Amino acid sequence: MPVNGQGAPDYPVVNPESPRSGVHLCRETIFTSGSLAFICYAKNMFSNGGETPTGVKVCLKITAGIKKGRGSYGSTRVFGETISFECALQDLVGIWRVLRGRAPRYSLWLPLPGATPKALDVKCQPEASDPYYLAVSEGDLSISVPFNEGAAVAFQAVMLAVVRVLYPHLDLQAAISLLDGALNFPVKGDDRPTASNVDLVSDEFEPDLRSEGDEDVPPGLRKTIYAVCLNRWPAKRKDVAQYIQRNATKRPAQRIVDSANSGDFTELDKIAGYLDGRSK
Repeated sequence: MPVNGQGAPDYPVVNPESPRSGVHLCRETIFTSGSLAFICYAKNMFSNGGETPTGVKVCLKITAGIKKGRGSYGSTRVFGETISFECALQDLVGIWRVLRGRAPRYSLWLPLPGATPKALDVKCQPEASDPYYLAVSEGDLSISVPFNEGAAVAFQAVMLAVVRVLYPHLDLQAAISLLDGALNFPVKGDDRPTASNVDLVSDEFEPDLRSEGDEDVPPGLRKTIYAVCLNRWPAKRKDVAQYIQRNATKRPAQRIVDSANSGDFTELDKIAGYLDGRSK
């Protein structure tokens, strides 16, 4: 099957009645404080505004919805705005590592030409009643959904389905091995920027938050740091905001704020990883 628009189609068009609409090959959905769906998603690809499909894209699609009113779980009527991500293979691997307990967090920032950037953050928090949570944001809209081990297993099954559709020659164990070890092999063919994985931060890393001869962080900037960490950053870590407020001088603090406001949360992710490592 041609994927990502490569090659002329010699197979039935996906969803021929509505070729510009994708299809869900399989899907797992949970409903807690919001809705969260992991989907094995396929859609036709078109080039240069043409009407004839030039290939098929298969990917992991994640959709989160915010609950807006009363109603029975499972009814789409009770959910308001939603945010969706179509994840590249390296993103699928990063999320898989968190759900398998191989990494504490995976974060993704996705700038879209002519559209509002999106951010995704998935985290394992073993001490919580729901040991996983996934947060997404798009502009001023943020959605966070906690979930338990059962949901994590179901989501892993969908991720395996994505790999098996992309690589039908792989058996189940080979697909698992691919996901377990894929970070050792760079994924080619997708140049979307992704945020750093905090588990890849060196044990020797220590945040560089002071500049020689610099002044203390002024009160207005202290408030901005808190607002960025709790509202702009998908991870929403109060402890990171407080750590920066206590330890930074003005210029490094302003640098972190400017980066976060541009959608780059790399330094905040590293500080979070540093704090998580110290608490172990």
